[in-house]
Amino acid sequence: MQNLGFALIDAHIHQWDPYNTPHSARLAVKLLGKHPNLLDKTIRLIKPKTLIETLGRTEHVTSPYLPEHYARDLGFYTAEKVVHIEANWHNHKGKGLVGETEFIESLDFKNNGLALGAIVATADPRDSNFKKILKLHHKASPNFRGIRKMAAVHEDHGIFSWADEPHLYRNKKFLKGFEALAQYNLSFDAWTYSTQLGDVLALAKQFPETSIVLDHLGTCRAVRASWHTYRRDQNSTGKHSVSLARRYCRVGTLSKCLQQNFRVIYACFRTSISLAKT
Repeated sequence: MQNLGFALIDAHIHQWDPYNTPHSARLAVKLLGKHPNLLDKTIRLIKPKTLIETLGRTEHVTSPYLPEHYARDLGFYTAEKVVHIEANWHNHKGKGLVGETEFIESLDFKNNGLALGAIVATADPRDSNFKKILKLHHKASPNFRGIRKMAAVHEDHGIFSWADEPHLYRNKKFLKGFEALAQYNLSFDAWTYSTQLGDVLALAKQFPETSIVLDHLGTCRAVRASWHTYRRDQNSTGKHSVSLARRYCRVGTLSKCLQQNFRVIYACFRTSISLAKT
């Protein structure tokens, strides 16, 4: 094992199993899992082109990704703890979302040389049962630390939308429900496109006591747009990134249009420290 000289905490991983849990590809893998080429063609046929362009290779979602797969990808490095971030669980009825927390808690991290440090589940603050769902997540796992509700929607309709409205974090029902996170001392993972960073900033200003983690530094997907729109998006991204520098940032795919704002990356290290102390 490679000794880095400090403890490594991976603050953003995803675990999923389309064969045995509610998943967007579950039916397809059940029927065609033994025929990978046909499965790939089917997924590309039935899923939106915008989603396929985001995924690239369909096996990213049609194959399970569990502790043994993560440990293999980790190679000769060691991670003291890992944090699971919700992975678009496909059971939203009643307390169905809690199933993901139960699933993650049941996985064999220990025998793969890993330790589950935290679970960031999902729930919708607009839901009238939001508080109840938070309590059920906590009951399902002592590792439950917060939620993520994706809000990535771009004005370019050629880019996949991960939410049902463009400014979810400004929705009045969302903001009312969000108050429960502060009450229960839970964190919130925000994921938007770079053009929506203003929404995250407004949310952070309204709830200064809630730990808000900006996933992937606000993913840049403006490259499909016109050059004028691209430059406007860059300017907007830079302005809001500086304002958000005091919040927590998780670095996933660092798009070229965000590299000019590299100064905010230092905040990602605070993410691991914050979660480790929780």
